[in-house]
Amino acid sequence: MSSENEFVDFSNSGISVSVGVDIVDIERIKRMMNRWGSRFADRCFTSYELRTCRNKTSSL
Repeated sequence: MSSENEFVDFSNSGISVSVGVDIVDIERIKRMMNRWGSRFADRCFTSYELRTCRNKTSSL
């Protein structure tokens, strides 16, 4: 059993380990974006996330 101070180092493994939040209510986010526009997006997303989303087409 490992102690709480130990962790697995994935830095050289090629494995990407991330922590994030999944948005469940897409329609609510859509309404917020329509109402508040970039003010909402700038407060909720990083500049990297905004660039990534703006460069993608909708997949649904």
